Amino acid sequence: MLKLILINFIILIIILLLFFVKFNNILDDNQKELTDHGWILYIIEDCPHCKTQLEDVPKFKNYIIFSKDGKIKSIPNILNSSENNIILNIEDIYSFPLWYNTKTNKKIYGVSDIKSILSIYAKNEE
Repeated sequence: MLKLILINFIILIIILLLFFVKFNNILDDNQKELTDHGWILYIIEDCPHCKTQLEDVPKFKNYIIFSKDGKIKSIPNILNSSENNIILNIEDIYSFPLWYNTKTNKKIYGVSDIKSILSIYAKNEE
């Protein structure tokens, strides 16, 4: 009886590990796809909604942080100097977080589901 419980426990752990690895790969793929499609996330420091959005994309590096006084606090290393013209002024942003697509100029305000952002871009491509 103890062997059966132990075997079931081991099987459960293996299933959970496989699920975690698969889920992690899906997250990585989605975050890479966001970058490939030209999405940049604009956030402001100490914003709880911005923090929530960043938690949804923990490995996403294409985001710009504004300080409370409206100055750019951090720019991602991924952007090269020729892409700096795509950085929006804080006066052009109505609320945070903001997803901005550099290829289509599409703006999505508020905390958004990553899959819905990717599907919006796919619809724009059609």
